[in-house]
Amino acid sequence: MINNATPKIVPSTFTPATLGTYYNMPKVGVNGISDVGVKIDYYTDGTNEYIAAIDNGQYATTSFSSPGAFRIFKKISGNWTPIFEPNTQFNGNITSCHWHPSGNAIAVAHSQGTQSTYSGVRLYTRSGDSFTEVNLTYNASYSINDIQWSPDGTKLAVGSGGAAMNYYDIMEFNTSNWTYTQMTCPNLSTSQQIYGLSWSSNSSLLALRGNATPYFQILQISGSTVTQITSPTISYVPTDVRFSKNGNFLAIGSSTTGSFLKVYSVSGTTFTEITGLTQPSASVTSLDFNDDDSKLFVSSSNQYNIYIYTISGTTFTQTYQTDLTQRAGARVTYIMYKNNSLFC
Repeated sequence: MINNATPKIVPSTFTPATLGTYYNMPKVGVNGISDVGVKIDYYTDGTNEYIAAIDNGQYATTSFSSPGAFRIFKKISGNWTPIFEPNTQFNGNITSCHWHPSGNAIAVAHSQGTQSTYSGVRLYTRSGDSFTEVNLTYNASYSINDIQWSPDGTKLAVGSGGAAMNYYDIMEFNTSNWTYTQMTCPNLSTSQQIYGLSWSSNSSLLALRGNATPYFQILQISGSTVTQITSPTISYVPTDVRFSKNGNFLAIGSSTTGSFLKVYSVSGTTFTEITGLTQPSASVTSLDFNDDDSKLFVSSSNQYNIYIYTISGTTFTQTYQTDLTQRAGARVTYIMYKNNSLFC
């Protein structure tokens, strides 16, 4: 997202001279869009468009005229209109939300899961524009940092900051009634928080981004079996990690000079580093690929830039960077590519 500014949606039909028309997005939170971990997720069924937005702060109220920490908006007559806000308070800061690939449910995570019934993750099912909370009875003793549905919609990965959860969990769902089984997962080699997750396009690999050596680990999921495999070795804390939409690449961002961006080609469980990348000029805050793996978008911490890498085979060419100072008014901290648009 964009610190201290209204977020924007940038259509992908940009030219080298401009990223295209900017569209204002809805605000959420006590002070509107803030600089403390605001995130969104987008879903469209081809006709209707929805945005789920969170503000990393305590849930406040159910009134649309007053601030709240989690809302769902629908695009109605060209305007983003709030249609849902939970009527029960979250226990702790809200940290992540992610639509199920079908659009029939959305998962929401909060950082201090100590309630006996709703601990760490809530699930809301969607029927049209109506949302119903599902009692997951998911018990987490430590903060939840990230949640991600697998692309096939069968599993929900949870990254946390506590050993009681083995730092991460994977829940296997029966989506006919939204019940789940907690999968048996291997222990990670070191004590650390898992801050970010990314699934491969075929749901067979899950990347974990941590804050302690080895910093980055990959799990292979086959049926109900989870195995830790050999992953690329990095010697610094990653700021973001993302598999490409078609599964051809894995990108890792960081704040380490000379290694702000690393990209690997992916073939099965083999990862080959792509050399010769033109590095961003400052720390990477977020990154994402477009739908056909022809572009990689990278946001930077110290400048108001979006770096765009054009991909041809395994060659990444930094073709354009745009100064968002005038339009965004602040530093870009989170980007997401969906529905032929770049959300930032």
